[in-house]
Amino acid sequence: MTDNFSLHILKNMKVGNAKEANLKIVYWLQGTGVITINLQRYEVKANDVTIIMLNDLYQIESHEESVCCVVEISAKTYLRFMNTNCMVSGQLLSNDIGGTFRILIKYLIHNQVEQQANITNDKLISYMCVELMSLNTNDDRCHIVAEEVHEYLTHNHHKKINRKDVINHVNITSKALSEMFKVTPYSNFVQYLNHIRLEHCLIDILTSMKPIEEIASNHGFNHYSRFIHLFKETYGDTPKLIRKTYRPTSHSINHSQIVDIDESIIKLIDESINDMTKVKEIQVPWEPIDNPKNYEPKNIYIKGNSFYWIDYYMIEQMILRLRVNPENLYIILTVDVSKDELSTEQIKLLLQKFINYSVNVVFKIKHEYDELLTSSERTRIEILVETIFNMTFERNRSKIAFLIYNLKVRAIQKVKRLISNYIQKFELIYILDQNEVDTQYDIEIDYLIDRFIVTLTQLEQISVSSSKLICDFDVINESTYSKEIITLSDIRLMSQLMENYSNYNGLCIQMSMVYEVINETSLTKLSMLIFIINILNQLRGVVIYQNDTMIVTKFKHEIQCVICFPVALLNEKSGSARITCRGLKQFSHAETKQIVLSIDKDKHTSENGVFVNDIMQQHKFWKANFIEKNIYDHSLMVSSNSIVHLKYHLEI
Repeated sequence: MTDNFSLHILKNMKVGNAKEANLKIVYWLQGTGVITINLQRYEVKANDVTIIMLNDLYQIESHEESVCCVVEISAKTYLRFMNTNCMVSGQLLSNDIGGTFRILIKYLIHNQVEQQANITNDKLISYMCVELMSLNTNDDRCHIVAEEVHEYLTHNHHKKINRKDVINHVNITSKALSEMFKVTPYSNFVQYLNHIRLEHCLIDILTSMKPIEEIASNHGFNHYSRFIHLFKETYGDTPKLIRKTYRPTSHSINHSQIVDIDESIIKLIDESINDMTKVKEIQVPWEPIDNPKNYEPKNIYIKGNSFYWIDYYMIEQMILRLRVNPENLYIILTVDVSKDELSTEQIKLLLQKFINYSVNVVFKIKHEYDELLTSSERTRIEILVETIFNMTFERNRSKIAFLIYNLKVRAIQKVKRLISNYIQKFELIYILDQNEVDTQYDIEIDYLIDRFIVTLTQLEQISVSSSKLICDFDVINESTYSKEIITLSDIRLMSQLMENYSNYNGLCIQMSMVYEVINETSLTKLSMLIFIINILNQLRGVVIYQNDTMIVTKFKHEIQCVICFPVALLNEKSGSARITCRGLKQFSHAETKQIVLSIDKDKHTSENGVFVNDIMQQHKFWKANFIEKNIYDHSLMVSSNSIVHLKYHLEI
């Protein structure tokens, strides 16, 4: 290793259990293999990039004829960039993040071949460290414990330690210490101390042949049975089985063949990167598969500050811009029951509008206190429900729902019972906050609630049926950048919308999004979102093909196809795709609407006007434009950064 890094090309790399003293970036150039980091197993293949962090316990087992590039950055260099929110454990990187490291490593190798000055390499290593700092845990609960507390517990974990010892040493109050651990995944002092002890035990179990009982005793566990219970609870197996499973055999310990770095290695990297841009062939059937399912459009929930001024023109604009059926459109109206007076006259006027326009309404109940409703608030809710009953709202085609949040089970039961006394058919919707998601409150109240509103990031954490979920897409408004700037995070959100589209009942968006001006020469992220919702709402009939990036439907003699390929750009190794419809000779007369994302060069220009393209491959800022159709005979060429809607009428 030089002062701050080393770079080696290794063939048939095999590393037994090792504890990383620096930081390693493993770029797989050829073949396949398995990397295990802290007992987490990753199957790796060409173009995969894996990060092994400081203090990680890891194994590498490459298969025959595998070649990988290993960049090792000194701990001293890396720690200069480290912050409290950085990734603390190694992992296999996603394709979009790995792309940045692939191009940086390519430049490092090129400099080695050309024997470039070290100052260029130093900049590249700095770029890598900065990129690593952006890889946070994405878990707001995982706050770092105060450094002095962590250091004291680490150095003394083998001793008998109690809270008083820590308080006296660090000079902290008992309350502050308790609060510190509450915001970590370990909840309290004892759990955090056991976590540190178990980590040290695991290292000794995998790197030595000491008796397990001795290892437990050396690291502060005086009760062996208690240690076994905690270890199995944490790592899923007993220490003996973990040692047997993960301890390397004699033939796999630290064996690798070093390959000379020359032009052939650069060629290999170029080929591996070029492989990612090969055209992917996708054949779509134009006849439904066995037992096809009907396409179900999603409900659209519109929220805003006030809808008392709503009129027929506004309703028509919503329907037109979103291409939503009126029966699937819901307006969320906030009613503050904490105020002294509830204006029944305003509610009557508004309900009359909704009846006239055949629009569904959701009453969001705003209350003063967390977890409960006061008797006065329940009285006002009853006045609201009675007003709805007297307006004979139920006899019309419009549907009605009530939206509640931050209430205990008993309060929810009372609200539901109160509404049921007047209204027979209604939906009760609940907004889940992150704390309720973490404690699986959705399971506890599932029997009371018809729909749950969750964010995109919460979807995978929810245990109730996906048919009950409404996805709140307001996160796109929370970006630190203005709505005119499209970032990689925004592209990920668009991709997640498509990828998870079949996993929820409806979408919840702000009124301001609906009225976003669509400028075809320069689209904003909000107008892109409206475009995606618009084309998804145009689909009808039966679903004849569907995956994470594409939905194809057939209705009588009409075939429609929606493609959202930024998800392929982020997660798959394909630069573009050729879509063909099996059995069709051509669809060159199909109607298409296509958005293409391209790098925003104005946002990637240095102070002297030079386009910054030498270092980073994954650019931060993008722009979106509509383009003309690109259809040749019976196929449609789609780039990996496109959003496409195609409508084709079969010959009768």
